[in-house]
Amino acid sequence: MEIEFHQLETKYMGLRIADAPRLARLVASLCAHGQQQPVLVVRGGRHAESPERYVLIDGYARVAALGELKRDSVEATALDLAEAEALVLAFRLERNRARSAIEEAWLLRELIEGHALAQRALGPLLGRSASWVSRRLALIGVLPAVAETAVRAGTLPAQAAMKYLVPLARANRGQCARLVEQLGGQRLSVRQCARLYAGWRAGNAAQRQAIVERPLLYLELDEKQEAAAAPADPGTEREQRLVRDLGLLAATCRRVREALRERETDLPWPSVLRFAWQEAQAGFAAVLIGIGIAAIRAAGVFVATQSRPWPSAGVDNAADDPYVRRLVGLLGKTKRWARVGTGLWIVPSRGVHTIGMMFPIDLVFLSKEKEVVHVEEYVRPFRISRVSLRASSVLELPPHTIYRTGTQVGDQIEISSLFPPKETPEHVGSTSH
Repeated sequence: MEIEFHQLETKYMGLRIADAPRLARLVASLCAHGQQQPVLVVRGGRHAESPERYVLIDGYARVAALGELKRDSVEATALDLAEAEALVLAFRLERNRARSAIEEAWLLRELIEGHALAQRALGPLLGRSASWVSRRLALIGVLPAVAETAVRAGTLPAQAAMKYLVPLARANRGQCARLVEQLGGQRLSVRQCARLYAGWRAGNAAQRQAIVERPLLYLELDEKQEAAAAPADPGTEREQRLVRDLGLLAATCRRVREALRERETDLPWPSVLRFAWQEAQAGFAAVLIGIGIAAIRAAGVFVATQSRPWPSAGVDNAADDPYVRRLVGLLGKTKRWARVGTGLWIVPSRGVHTIGMMFPIDLVFLSKEKEVVHVEEYVRPFRISRVSLRASSVLELPPHTIYRTGTQVGDQIEISSLFPPKETPEHVGSTSH
């Protein structure tokens, strides 16, 4: 059905935040394609000698966009429900735009104060848990009215209000209200609100009062001070991309945490959710393994290049110190090291471990005469080899070298280096028996 604007009652406009960019996009869409989805209304009171009136439940942005286009009517669907039931239905059917936490809190307060619904009944009606209802009402209860008005008008981001103004109001409600008043309708970003809250938390009583009284001046001075500071190294493009991905991962984890809190009364979980949780755990395990590998690799590089050599070694840097090279071993090496013709000869040694390594290796235990006294094939990372009392050194080789060369106990090994030891101590020229 088509309803003219003068028949609409917009009594629930205050349950939504003004969003100018979204309104502009909606105006452009209406110009190009027309109204694609009707608004939801319920029948309101009817006065004598006046047309039937309707209460607008959902579609305030569409009505505002049509008003910008100088239209005087809107396509609507009239629900044969009470206003409270229609508000609940609109919330359950919402798909286009998720409400912010403060908008959800406004809806809960309207249902309780405006329609006399019991708080304990709201959770089942909205498909949420009782704790979700309590948390939303607690947020809106602590936020000053002037802050709510600023959020509703779009001058303060809802995310900033929930993340920074709510804890500020809990600590000092009066200063929170004064801070919003002193902004004077100036639009702030979430980052600017975060800087105001961080400055307020770090300051003493006098500094906090100064920030509250002149927040815009504080932001201006803080920006100048930040610009004067030496810029931090942004890192390579790959590192910047990794930082962005980790930020997205952290934001996703926060959303998942909130979603799990909302489902805390729905246990046991559906099987599809349990499967998704297992997949997520596998993904986090892969991330942790990657972090561990990177840390091990960095540790190996640091020890070899930054640590000090032993005084008895008689060298100037750790890279030439045989003790340090023995300590590092293959730590931090990747599979690219494990190519044919490479190896690491550890002298003296009767046993080794592969803790911190990233690939399996073959082990050949040699006597003083370089006779093979014990072999171990394909020793995986984070293992400890057998200790051979007959051995005086251990040769670490790429996997499958023992099988490929047919090396066995009793063979005599000849070892020669292809390069000077200081350049590439891990290279071993050949083995023969």
